[in-house]
Amino acid sequence: MQSGTWDLRLVPAAVLGWLMSIAVLSGVFTDLAPRLVTGVAIGGTTAGALSLFLASGRFSAALRWAMVTLLAVSVIGISALAAIEPQRSGPLAEVSATRAPVIATVVIESDPRMRTGSTKGVRRAADQWQVRARLVSLQVMHGPSQGSWSIGAPIQVSFSEPEHCPPPGTLLRAQGRLGPASWTPQFAAVLNVSQPPDIVEMPNMRYRVINAIRHGLRASVSGVAPDAGALVLGLTVGDESMQPEALGESMRISGLSHLTAVSGGNIAILVGVIIIVGRFLGSPILVRAILAGTAVIGYVVIVGPEPSVLRAAGMGTVSVMAILGGGARHGLSSLAATIVVLLVIAPPLALSLGFSLSAAATAGLLVVAPPLRRRLLCALDRGALRSQPRLRTALADAIALTGAAQIATAPLLAALGEGLSTVAVPANVLAAPAVAPVTILGLMAAVMAPVVPPLGAFLAHLAAPPAAWIAVMAHLFADLPVSTLPWPGGLIGAAAITLAMSVVVIGIYVGRKYQWPIRTGAVLGLACLVVLMLRPPDQAGWPPPGWVAVACDVGQGDAFVIATEPGAAIVVDAGPDPAAIRSCLDTLGVDRVNALVLSHFHADHVEGVPGVLVGRDVGVVMVSPVREPQEQFARVESWIADEGISMEVATAGEYRRITDDVTWQVLWPARVIRGGSIANNASVVLHVQSQGVSFLLLGDVEPAAQAAIRSVSPPMQVDVVKVAHHGSRFQDPRLPSWTSGRIAVLSVGADNGYGHPAPETLAAWEVIGADVVRTDISGDIAIVLRDGELGTVTRRG
Repeated sequence: MQSGTWDLRLVPAAVLGWLMSIAVLSGVFTDLAPRLVTGVAIGGTTAGALSLFLASGRFSAALRWAMVTLLAVSVIGISALAAIEPQRSGPLAEVSATRAPVIATVVIESDPRMRTGSTKGVRRAADQWQVRARLVSLQVMHGPSQGSWSIGAPIQVSFSEPEHCPPPGTLLRAQGRLGPASWTPQFAAVLNVSQPPDIVEMPNMRYRVINAIRHGLRASVSGVAPDAGALVLGLTVGDESMQPEALGESMRISGLSHLTAVSGGNIAILVGVIIIVGRFLGSPILVRAILAGTAVIGYVVIVGPEPSVLRAAGMGTVSVMAILGGGARHGLSSLAATIVVLLVIAPPLALSLGFSLSAAATAGLLVVAPPLRRRLLCALDRGALRSQPRLRTALADAIALTGAAQIATAPLLAALGEGLSTVAVPANVLAAPAVAPVTILGLMAAVMAPVVPPLGAFLAHLAAPPAAWIAVMAHLFADLPVSTLPWPGGLIGAAAITLAMSVVVIGIYVGRKYQWPIRTGAVLGLACLVVLMLRPPDQAGWPPPGWVAVACDVGQGDAFVIATEPGAAIVVDAGPDPAAIRSCLDTLGVDRVNALVLSHFHADHVEGVPGVLVGRDVGVVMVSPVREPQEQFARVESWIADEGISMEVATAGEYRRITDDVTWQVLWPARVIRGGSIANNASVVLHVQSQGVSFLLLGDVEPAAQAAIRSVSPPMQVDVVKVAHHGSRFQDPRLPSWTSGRIAVLSVGADNGYGHPAPETLAAWEVIGADVVRTDISGDIAIVLRDGELGTVTRRG
């Protein structure tokens, strides 16, 4: 192969092996598995023998590499079949299919990670703490699957309380229910522990050292700002236990989420530092390679040999070795070999989005980054930085590496349907200088913390300022008017962005020959980006001028905002998701909440409360007198107490003036209705007057409460009605005409599974001539008053 050409001989093995693993793990070969195991094993053995025979040189290189490819695909296929076999057959599969109660002996292999309970309907599932574990034995005491087995298989163990989670390396016996892990091939089953487990054996020396390092680092960041401390832990040892929710969301939006945990970049920094220091000290390349390999192995042991960490180790090492030893020419072959090895060691990586993104980003660094860097250096050499060679080189490196990774991963991100980041490149360029100091200082702190705690704390605090810089960049770019460019999802979106990225890559390669078109295209592209940043399609003109109120699109739940003064509003209910209501209020520019009214304590109305309280000045919280469900009330009470805000109980007949132009009257609850849902029928019902517009906000009151409200109040003449209970079919048929509502707003989630809104409910409001608007169709809905005319403007046009 000629010098300068790419070594692609192992690429077919990686691609075909990846496809083989995906097919096996996704169940394509379920019915043919027994015969396929035999066939693949025979094929692999044959391929291996032929590869050795053909290596004598008497046959063409193409044929030899074809045999190598067949061997690699065969081994990957066998490994994938072995990984998924416990889910398909045997006692573990039979027991998990029946979700039988079991007694399991397991070895804990990871620190616990909290899984936030999902909100569905009126209740929120309890939080769970999940760990990766290896099953040792399984016992079923009763039922058709009764028996005992010694089984070695990876499983996920879920605990209801964090104190029930022992440290990694602990051998324990736990009682619970075993269920299938059909959602991921990473685990053979899921064990939900129902009571505190019994510890059989404490961690061995290796695990005690690892646990001491991780716990020591956690102690070392005490006193550090929450965002900075969380990033030191995440970047250093992959510990996300202290990461604030707001930071995680900002990191995701700004394209910096790869910095919240261990990634290939961490490994690349570690290997790169060792190689550079070794080169400075004059160490032979073999010594440097051995030291780098030892460091990577040690790092993987400390962080934990989970599939995601193995992936990061492989990709990070490939990136550094390729850059130092030949760029794309040998790098692609090394990348392909790494993919093959990782798929053999950890087959579930084949279905991992993180693995796909890492492989694509690494390929981008190898193929796209070098020519992009050369073009940038040429361009900067003719600009204002001509006299600053070091700054010019550093800037070109940062932009080239970040841009290449974004170009390579854009099709995968587009296929997810979450849009394309418009801020990832500048955010990563500005955050990049801080990554290496955080990683290196954090690792030094982790190593020293168990031995010399004060020194560990000192190093961790040194790592805090650059970590804080990363957090500032994340929040800054996430809060820009638009951080995500709307883009179609699925195959169409992926194909469209692939075409666009192909044009960019071709432009990079032919830029020298066709400078004028490339420069023109670059200027036009930059102009389009600036326009999108200043006036993005999804947020153009939002909120609309003259808005009086907005029904926030929070999914299947309620959140209604009524403006009181510039930057201030009343918020009635907070929906099921803090991020959704936070985004709505931020977009509306609401910094001060005169009052937060919680109509009742069902999860789809109150789980978003932290998104209202945190970072905003909240005057008072008014709630329903019925404290059901109790667990939801306790959560709300805790959030309110943490913020030092007073909580008042709504009283029917109460009249309150918020500002000169905004007043409200509480119409309900006047009494507790025992029929139907007590909590729904005890919803706080408000009649609000704002800027001459009248609102009737009905919470989730059901027909009995609706009829009671009509019986104690004369017919109303309101402008806007927030329809009760997301438009369910349980409505008082006389209510629409009693309100004379001109605009009926339904806060409802798309494809919610409850049949909301009901056709008969929509018809009842249409019959009286009301304009019916729904958040599931229109997104955020603004009630607008312009020149005395009342109307609606919706977010989706």
